[in-house]
Amino acid sequence: MTHLIDCTSCGGSGLDSVKNNSGAFVAYTGLSGFTEKCGTCIGLKRIPGPVQMIDNVSGPMARMGESMARGAAEFEANFVDLEAKRAPVIDPQYPTAVQAFLQSCLCYSVGDYDTDAVKAADFTVYGGRTTVEIGGDEWLVMDAIDADAAAEEQIWDSVWAFNVEFLHTHIPGRCLDAVRALQGKSEDGVEGIQALIQAGSGKDRFIQDAVNSNGRGRFLAGCAHNEHELVWNGKAAAFYAYRTN
Repeated sequence: MTHLIDCTSCGGSGLDSVKNNSGAFVAYTGLSGFTEKCGTCIGLKRIPGPVQMIDNVSGPMARMGESMARGAAEFEANFVDLEAKRAPVIDPQYPTAVQAFLQSCLCYSVGDYDTDAVKAADFTVYGGRTTVEIGGDEWLVMDAIDADAAAEEQIWDSVWAFNVEFLHTHIPGRCLDAVRALQGKSEDGVEGIQALIQAGSGKDRFIQDAVNSNGRGRFLAGCAHNEHELVWNGKAAAFYAYRTN
């Protein structure tokens, strides 16, 4: 039995297919339990609907469906293996953010850590921010709300380090010489540049443009400036990790 996964972009059934109990190919959209792209328009939205069976599918569509079904089965088997590998390693009493981070390290290639490193990992929770030390590295783990707040704080405190061209789009009039003079003072010029931004586009607009242009990882991850979305039991965990050293 297969469940219809309609694409909200085109409403089509895509190109996926599997065999039904009688051995005939049946077309359907998506694989139960997985988020699939629509084979027709590459739409990403999936909505479980009524059962739909389209028998006697043949040709390239059938071969593609058979290949996709095999791929999905292999993915599921590999995931089960990963979960079995993870289970005895990560303490279930750890906070969810820590479990999600360690699982992502062990199973989804966040960092380059083996089982021994995961077992020896240490963590500190302070407010909404979790610091994990693993294999000599330090990571910051947060949900989206706390990551936004942390990025906002970092951006606003480091306005002196932004390039002049970016700052120029957020300050009033012809203030480039003043900005350069303030930047020459490094951290001592922060308040002056902040005042110019407030007189121009404003703090909120400046911060939003900085995040849109560079991403939160640029300001929160001191190493490589990458943001890693974590996985928890095969699904997005709503936590993000940033390597800070």
